[in-house]
Amino acid sequence: MEPLPIFVGVIGNIISVLFFISPIKTFWRVLKKRSTEEFDSLPYVSTFLTASLWAYYGLIKPDGFLIVTVNIFGLSLQICYLTIFLLFSPPHMKVRTTTLVAIFDVGFVGGTISISYFMLHGNSRINVIGFICAALNIINCGSPLGIAFDYYSLFGSQSFFFENPFLSVEILLIMKMKIMQRKVVRSKSVEYMPFLLTLCIFLNSGVWTFYALLVKDPFIGVSFLFLS
Repeated sequence: MEPLPIFVGVIGNIISVLFFISPIKTFWRVLKKRSTEEFDSLPYVSTFLTASLWAYYGLIKPDGFLIVTVNIFGLSLQICYLTIFLLFSPPHMKVRTTTLVAIFDVGFVGGTISISYFMLHGNSRINVIGFICAALNIINCGSPLGIAFDYYSLFGSQSFFFENPFLSVEILLIMKMKIMQRKVVRSKSVEYMPFLLTLCIFLNSGVWTFYALLVKDPFIGVSFLFLS
């Protein structure tokens, strides 16, 4: 791989790491209070799912090591987040979270990897997994979410209640920005717009789209165009 795509990919990895560590404040609060309160496990189940498949995509794609590294890091964090959630959530949430993990993170991911490994080869395997990864990102952005908002604590300041099983941490942050944009339009004041969040989302989408153009990867390109 040429130096420019590597440089751009490293910048993209750094920004993506910021997204992956964004819930740390939430889980520090969970550890201190020894309770998950109203927090939901769905974003972490979903991020585990997408990070797993993107990591697999990076493994089977030539020169995909930058995709692998950032998603393995994200995957490791989701395991930590879900472990903490299971330790401190009430019994009914433990059952719900375990069921979601079994269906999506074990069943869906394991089935997808197994079927593609044994039944597909070469570019066919890469294209199918890339298509699935891109489709999950598009579903994240485009499906009816059925979300109720409570402005008291997502990642320390707001919490969301979810019905969409594919709602990931990154999508939540993007949705948070969209909500702030609506408040800016209604109030005609930029005081509600979190500058750093807006900048990170813009840079993340822009950098990974540029990376996709450099390495001619349509699946990464489509995924981050929908996130922008």
